[in-house]
Amino acid sequence: MTGEEQVYALYVQANPIPDPAGLPLTLEPTEPLLQSVEDGRGIMLTEEQSQTRAPTPKRSWQRPLAVAAAAFVLVLAVGAVAWWTAGGDSGSVVAADADTVVTFDGEVITYDGPDSVVFGNVEFTFRNEHDQAASLVAWRFDDQAALDAELAQLGLGGEMPREPDTPTPADATREFEIYEPAGGEEELRWLMDEGMYVMDVATLDYVWRADVIVEVVP
Repeated sequence: MTGEEQVYALYVQANPIPDPAGLPLTLEPTEPLLQSVEDGRGIMLTEEQSQTRAPTPKRSWQRPLAVAAAAFVLVLAVGAVAWWTAGGDSGSVVAADADTVVTFDGEVITYDGPDSVVFGNVEFTFRNEHDQAASLVAWRFDDQAALDAELAQLGLGGEMPREPDTPTPADATREFEIYEPAGGEEELRWLMDEGMYVMDVATLDYVWRADVIVEVVP
């Protein structure tokens, strides 16, 4: 045996391999540590999963939409009230607001008022600026054919001589007449029935017709 072999034999005798069964390093002491690591990992995963699965907050569009819808309904309601007050889709004016002024200067009738009125009392003012006495006459027609036949005789804005035998409008009702001397002015409040109206101004020798048809609606 060489010297090196003797040294190695002594080293082995001085450092024998221990019995593996007697080793203190077992799984039991490490189990709590491993379990805590696993528990911690489980908690982290749970938090990550909860963060991942949490629903993303969304802007609520239902509330602005509901507010807009309510505002739209309010606008419709206000419009409906205005539409009803004004007499529906005809654009009619309520009788209380339909103050009308008719002016005659000896050649032309000027009508200042609405052409569609809701049934009711209407206030008329007749101004005779002519140098002769004149009368404002309102004729009511209930039938379109009768109105068309009359306009064929004397159209809107027209004039014609007045003779003793000049016929009055056929199938028409004389609603009212305002007589006024030269330069005079008169007011009249009249209950306007439903129908279509034409207005004439007559002197002793002539008849003029206003260039408007006034319709009175329910």
